[in-house]
Formats: sequence, C-alpha cells, structure tokens
Amino acid sequence: MRQLTKDAYLYNAGDAKSPRIIRERPEDVRRTINEVPFAKGAMHVLENLFGFDEMRQFRDQLQLSPNELNNIKSPNVINQLDRIINQKVSMRLPQMPAGFGVRYLLEQTLKFYPNPETLGIESKMAAVFTGLNFLGFWPDNPKRTSPLAAFHDSMHAANAAFCDYFVTEDKALRLKTLSVYEFFGIGTKVVDVDEVNETINK
Repeated sequence: MRQLTKDAYLYNAGDAKSPRIIRERPEDVRRTINEVPFAKGAMHVLENLFGFDEMRQFRDQLQLSPNELNNIKSPNVINQLDRIINQKVSMRLPQMPAGFGVRYLLEQTLKFYPNPETLGIESKMAAVFTGLNFLGFWPDNPKRTSPLAAFHDSMHAANAAFCDYFVTEDKALRLKTLSVYEFFGIGTKVVDVDEVNETINK
C-alpha cells in the first residue's frame, strides 16, 4: 500500500471545503484511529440504536417495501422517495411530523450540532445515507453487514466527492451514492468495475 499511495493520506476536516493530503504511513493512520478511546463504544451505541429489527419494524408500520422504493429512477430520486414516504406517514402514522422523510431526517440531525454551517459534506452525507438505509432504499443486507454499514459507505462516497470518479462493484452502494450526489449537486461520476474494465480495454 505504501508503494501505491506514497504515504499520501486524504484527511477531510469537518469544516473544510476540500480534503487535505498529509503524509503518514498507513499503519500509523490505522493505529491513530484505533487509539481513539470512545470510538468503539460510540459506534456500538449507534449500532444498537438503529438495528435491523427497528428498521424493519418501522418499514412494516408504514408498509414501505424496498422493492417499491428500489424502482425509483433518477432524476430527483430523494424528492420522489420523500413524496412516497409522506403519503404513507399521513395514512398510517399521522402522529409523526409532517414532511417526514430523508430531508426531515437530515434537518433533525443537523440540529444536534451547534454550528451546522461548519459541517463538512461527509457529515451531511452520513445522515442521508443512514436515512436511505433506514427507510429502505437499497437497504443493507442484515446477513452480510452491520447496521453501521451505511455510515461506512457514506465515508467512502464523501471522500470520492472530491474526485472525478467513484468506482464500486456494490450495486446498492452505487445507486445510493448516485442519489446522494444528485441531492447535494456533486459531479463525481459513479461507475461500476465493469465500466472501468471496458474503458481500459478499448
């Protein structure tokens, strides 16, 4: 890895408009991350707060079918998704806040921060990715991933937001990323591995 990266590490500070490149050995980066004392405990709290059972129960209450949501096509995927959810909420859970959906979840998340205008794109994308997964748009497979997978996916997509291309062979991640990039007006092209191979072999 050191030969490939030349020890270049992409560091995205929360209030930065673009990431900085710093020089650090990959093993040192990993050690620094693992030494954060509260990190593992905090991640487990988040994992238990919105587990797969809670997500499924919520979707069942609204009769939200991932098959229905996964058929939404661009453009304006998140706008379409919010309209469907708003209709379901008004019919089945009228006690919930008006306008409940992806945008609502993002707005509520930002209220936890004293200065939300200083947040980097990665924090906002994490909220939207988590919302999409919670509501059932190309949700993560509980047999293959943890409830935190959406958060990790959002970090990959956030870093790629400063690049020309985001390459993944994960179809669910690719389609969620396309909708999130569209929502935030990010021009990064999202492609799968086959598309890259075809381009290389031309």
